[in-house]
Amino acid sequence: MYDILFFLSPSTVYLPKFILMKKHLLLIITLLFAQLIVYSQTIPYKFGNVTFDELTMSGYPADTSANAIILNEFGEAFIENDSPEFLDLNYYGKIKIFNQKGQSEATITIPLYKSGGKEEEIIGVEAYTYNLVSGEIVKTKLPAKEVYREGLNEKHNVVKFTFPQVKDGSVLEYKYILRSPFYFYNFHEWTFQSDIPKLRSEYWAKIPGYFNYKVSLRGLLKLSSQSTTLLKDCFDPPGNLKSDCTFFKAAMDNIPAMKGEEYMTTLRNYLARIEFEIEEYLSPTTGGKERFSTTWKDVERQLLMDSKFGPLVDKNQKFYTQVIPAEIAAQTDSLEKAKLIYAFIKKSIAWNEKYGMLASNDPKNIIGKHSGNIADINLFLTGTLKAHGFNVYPVILSTRENGYPTTLYPILTDFNYIIANVIIGGKSYLLDATEKELDFGTIPFRCLNKEGRIVDYKKSNWINLVPKLFDTEQINVEMTVSSDGSIKGSFAGRKYDYAAIKERKKINSFSSMTDFQKSIQDKFTTGTIDSLKTENLDVLNEPLEVKFKFKLHEEDAADSKTIYLQPFIFDKLESNPLKQNIRTFPIDFGIKKRSITNLSITIPEGYEVESIVKNTNFVLADKSGFYKIGTEINGNKVNIQTILQLNETIYPSEAYPMLKELFSLIIKTQNEPIVLKKKTVNIATKK
Repeated sequence: MYDILFFLSPSTVYLPKFILMKKHLLLIITLLFAQLIVYSQTIPYKFGNVTFDELTMSGYPADTSANAIILNEFGEAFIENDSPEFLDLNYYGKIKIFNQKGQSEATITIPLYKSGGKEEEIIGVEAYTYNLVSGEIVKTKLPAKEVYREGLNEKHNVVKFTFPQVKDGSVLEYKYILRSPFYFYNFHEWTFQSDIPKLRSEYWAKIPGYFNYKVSLRGLLKLSSQSTTLLKDCFDPPGNLKSDCTFFKAAMDNIPAMKGEEYMTTLRNYLARIEFEIEEYLSPTTGGKERFSTTWKDVERQLLMDSKFGPLVDKNQKFYTQVIPAEIAAQTDSLEKAKLIYAFIKKSIAWNEKYGMLASNDPKNIIGKHSGNIADINLFLTGTLKAHGFNVYPVILSTRENGYPTTLYPILTDFNYIIANVIIGGKSYLLDATEKELDFGTIPFRCLNKEGRIVDYKKSNWINLVPKLFDTEQINVEMTVSSDGSIKGSFAGRKYDYAAIKERKKINSFSSMTDFQKSIQDKFTTGTIDSLKTENLDVLNEPLEVKFKFKLHEEDAADSKTIYLQPFIFDKLESNPLKQNIRTFPIDFGIKKRSITNLSITIPEGYEVESIVKNTNFVLADKSGFYKIGTEINGNKVNIQTILQLNETIYPSEAYPMLKELFSLIIKTQNEPIVLKKKTVNIATKK
């Protein structure tokens, strides 16, 4: 994956210097005073120019599965001279609809941010549908009254509209202006890639010389072209504050679609896009420069001095010592004491499902309300452990749904979560007290996203978030088959670590064990289950076990000469989670996996096995995983064992075909019946 970094500043030209760092490509553009360049500002997009070739286009050879395609899009962002408190983005787009499935692209949804009494707005929407009717191009305009604005949540509105008269073959074209008061810290970003392919996407940004932004190219694709030039006197707001501008241009051609799929973090990790973050601001009135956090030391100092972060831990130490019950405080074994403090906080404060790195309240109110956000709970945990003599540090991270944080340079907005890191007896433990199913030293699966950052004046560093253990589950099924095809048996499932956490959450979501049993019964439509019981549901450091008896009845199978037995009754893989023909981004399982299934089958007297799944050992490249099938027949006993083991948490996209084949083999195995045939009785021998 490429992270390309540009440093933009006015009155300069740019000399590129490439530095290869691990898997990131860092392009530092050195800024030198040079000649001023007046650059043509005629935009490359001609609105209203829909051609006969575009209307007769029937598909996209580079992606024959595409139901629609963006033929062209262009955006130009600049700060208004007359209203310098606003950043305008002029957007133009043209979409081709190939078939009925592609017609969903005719509905456009534009998210708008709002905060502190300010909000973004959309103005000047124009949208047209073009169709070919009897060889003539027919143009239909979207009525202005059919552009709708809706409130989405406390932070976002949306503007929606649907093109009229859309059919297979239509070309849709639209434009609008997005006006935003939020640009100081982050100039408008541009996303080149979406869930349908694009033939071309181009973005221009005109940045007044008062601002110096870091500009990053994220994702897996490279730019087709990019340039940075200077526009003399391009910014001229009221008050004689004229300024030159950095004129940044970037484009991509033939951009593949980026579609979500199983075993991935957020698509945003891989989407090709341009991002901006403020680095320096020159005041036009005083001439003073304000530099923003550019090193981790700066960022960490900023957090540690923030009243909702560092002081929340350090200035409430007396309270943290008093809030813990005396019997816990008196514990002499350090590890046991830490576990008891962790369990007490986990029980005392419920997570309100809100994320964030800053506390929303002071510790007394948090414990008084018995509720808080991520930062409330885990900073409370950090402060309490520190007050009781532990070496403990806050760790900021980005969840899997939020995307990978940039490690090349600090961007605080990349992070959305905080946990605690405590050192006991020379061993490091990561802690999160937001969920009752979490054992001491385990963080939620949502946090398994490469690395987090320890925030401390002395111990600041990156820390690995992904454990080295295997997420393991084992199923043991014993069944006895009767000659009429009916089956009686028992199921025993044992789950460890993250598999156990997931199952505990599932069980705890039911109001009773009866309801949990009913949920299993609802899926087991061909039989009945009873005698359900669990072990270690609340013993979090032990594997979770679920056991029950079952019966399965076959209709009209009595005295059948042939019995078709489906041995994989429970926890079958219904479909291949990897569905794409080609995947350009990694396969991220979050944690290494191991799944073992043992089947012990007693077949009826007078029958023998005619066919059974074959012994197989499917091994991934570099021995990074395998799927093994082993069978054994001994008299009327049949044993089958399958083992799936994935030795890596993240596989490169090159491994996708083999992983897809592995899952297809699992499905094939689990759907292959055992064929039992009635033995032929030799009458002459019998006499």
